[in-house]
Amino acid sequence: MKSPDLIKLAPTLSAEERFKILIPDYHRVVMGEEPLISESERAAIIKFDNMAVWEEYTGRVAMLQWANALWTSDIEIEKFRALACYLIINHSLEKIILTAEESSTEEDRAGQYKKLKEYVGTFEESLINFYNYQEAIPRLEQELYGVPAFNERTKKQIAEYYESINALIGHHNDTVHAICKNKIIREYLKPIAEDAESYLIKKPIPDKKYIEEVLIDGLRMLAESEVRMLR
Repeated sequence: MKSPDLIKLAPTLSAEERFKILIPDYHRVVMGEEPLISESERAAIIKFDNMAVWEEYTGRVAMLQWANALWTSDIEIEKFRALACYLIINHSLEKIILTAEESSTEEDRAGQYKKLKEYVGTFEESLINFYNYQEAIPRLEQELYGVPAFNERTKKQIAEYYESINALIGHHNDTVHAICKNKIIREYLKPIAEDAESYLIKKPIPDKKYIEEVLIDGLRMLAESEVRMLR
C-alpha cells in the first residue's frame, strides 16, 4: 500500500488494524531494523477521532508494554530460581552416588534420600510459575489480535530459557532411569530404584485459572489504569 493510500485510510482503521500495522514495525525498530512505516503514516494511524477506538488501541499497546517490562523480568527470575533448585538436586544426587560404597549409618543414608526427595518437590514447585508464563504468552497474544508480544530477540531469549530448563529436567530424569536399569547400580541405590517416581522431576500442568485471573487480568488492569490516566 502506498503512503498516500494508507494516510487516507487511517481514519477508517479499527483499533485492531492500527495495532497490526504499527506493532510489528515497532518490534523491528527495537531490533535495530529500519521501519517500514513512514513517520507521516504513523502519525496518521495514531490520530484518533473515535474515543472508543483510541481506548481499545491504547489498552492493547499498554498490555504489550507492561508484558515487556514485567513478564520478561519475571520469567528470567523464575528461570534462575529453577536453576538454583536444580543445582541443589544435582549436588545431592551426585553425593549419594559418589558415597554409595562408603560405610555410613542406615539413618544417614535414609536422610540423604529423604532430602533428595524434598529437593525434587521444591524444584517442581519452583517450576509452576515458570511454565505458567510459557502458557500465558500465547494467551496474551490472543488479546493482542495475534500479534507477537515480544520482538524476535526477546522471543529467542525466552525460548532458550525454557530449552535450558527442559534439558536439565531431562538430564536428571535420564540419570534416574539409568540407575533403575543398571542391575549393579540398582543394588547400591535401592531407594531410588524401588521408588523412582519420587525422584523423577515432573513438569507442572499450567494453571489456566492463575494464567487468566492473575497474569492476563493483571496486565489488563494495569493497561486500563493507564488508559484512564491518559484520557
